[in-house]
Amino acid sequence: MTASPSWRLANTATRENIDKLSVDLFRGPLANQMSLLQDPRWLSALAGEPAKSVRAYVLRADDAVVGYAGFLVHPSALRIAFGELTLLSMPVRHLRSFTAPIVAGAVRTADWQSAIAALLQQMRQDLAPDEVIFLESVIEDTSLMSLFKQWEVKRHEFRVLQNGKPYQHRSALIGDSFDEYLKQLGSRTRADLRSTRKKFIAHVNGSFRTRCFRTPDEVADFVVDAIAISRKTYQYDLLGAGLRDHEALERMYRATAGLGWFRSYVLYANDEPVAFQAGHLYRRRYHAQEIGYDPEWARHHVGIFLHTEIVTDLAASEEDAQWFDFGIGDTQHKQRLSTHSNAGSYYYLIPDTWRGSFAAASLRATNSASAAIGAVLERFGLRQKARQLLRRLGAAR
Repeated sequence: MTASPSWRLANTATRENIDKLSVDLFRGPLANQMSLLQDPRWLSALAGEPAKSVRAYVLRADDAVVGYAGFLVHPSALRIAFGELTLLSMPVRHLRSFTAPIVAGAVRTADWQSAIAALLQQMRQDLAPDEVIFLESVIEDTSLMSLFKQWEVKRHEFRVLQNGKPYQHRSALIGDSFDEYLKQLGSRTRADLRSTRKKFIAHVNGSFRTRCFRTPDEVADFVVDAIAISRKTYQYDLLGAGLRDHEALERMYRATAGLGWFRSYVLYANDEPVAFQAGHLYRRRYHAQEIGYDPEWARHHVGIFLHTEIVTDLAASEEDAQWFDFGIGDTQHKQRLSTHSNAGSYYYLIPDTWRGSFAAASLRATNSASAAIGAVLERFGLRQKARQLLRRLGAAR
């Protein structure tokens, strides 16, 4: 890797350009490093509407692509808040990266950091005044984290800001069967999963089925049933989360199903949909994404039951699925059901302008204050009550 690599903005304006970039990536030295979250075709499927787009940077050596970074560009906001109480919201456009850039042949940390620093410097020149970079998965003890720690303590063209606390990104090694997967879990978790399966099957008198949706023709059925479940959840009513935009979901899932990646599941009890898992299988790794269940079935642990069904199906699949990736966000269930984890953090890279400096300083101050207040509320058992009050007042996001 040269000391000053030269990155170039790739043309991603059309599907033809996206496909050409994908071919270049998979015929070069980066092929074995590519994941779903980096694939430009995945980013293009996520974009899918006029307000969103894909921005990709490539580093070439001769005719081969030896460096790549892909971003989903979309409207968002820098939210300055105390906990869930929003004080100020500044409209921006996010250049969102779901995982780290990749560079081939950068064996030494210094080489890799030099290449990524050059990428970010080029991006800084290309950013519009209202654009910021948001990285969703900066893993601890990596070269990227080390670079950001250096930039946090010195003046740079970016204000580097860790957003929130580090989180655990969890995954599970599937194995050749559900029993092989179970062997990797704690004894209590194994007993609980077996008990959950036995009790649920008994409760419905065996009248259940789990359907895996794969093809473009099956997408519409999945979206209808998944949205019907999602509408019943508290996340849908209180947080504005869940599956909501039928047309956008169907468009995105049809695109990924056409590429052979779509693997989503619905659990039916007495022919009624009670739980769903949206996800994709990409190069032997299952990426679990949106999940939901009918709250009336909560005491029967239908979400956990569906997980056991999915692992069983993936283990038996001819596609040799090896990993179940639980995605961003940690829960007690993920902790118990996973076999591996690594610590990651969200990072903002905000241009060092007067507007960006104000936003970064405000975010840093309110994040620190919010963490301190949250710790006090947690200590006295008041965090949940405060969150519920804010939601009733309509102040929470």
